Amino acid sequence: ENAQELVDSRTVLLKNQDTRFRLCQMLAQNTEKWTWTVLREKAIYHSLNMFKADVAGMLRGEAWVVACELDHVRDTVNKAHANMDMAMPSLVDSVPEPWPTPPTHFTLNKFTYGYQEFVNTYGIPRYREANPALFT
Repeated sequence: ENAQELVDSRTVLLKNQDTRFRLCQMLAQNTEKWTWTVLREKAIYHSLNMFKADVAGMLRGEAWVVACELDHVRDTVNKAHANMDMAMPSLVDSVPEPWPTPPTHFTLNKFTYGYQEFVNTYGIPRYREANPALFT
């Protein structure tokens, strides 16, 4: 009688172990996808937390945009906003007050990209400074 109980207990333990193993295998197949999903969600929330909430429930953010890319940014924001089916319009407008120091921007191509990356490794030049990538 005790021997039969031991056999039954062993059978139950082996089935439980096999079930846990199959469950872990099934979960392991989705781990990478879940990790990327969580990282993407965290990045979205991090970006949204940089916005300021307006009185009307709108989100407002300020950012630097290169002048030649302003139309592209407007189109992109309008396209993204149109996909949300919201009644309120989106707005991209220039801020009248100047910021203390504009960021540095260099237009790069295939040839200058590698040199600029080398310069960025050691420090990005300040506003209105000469770009040392030209001399490397």
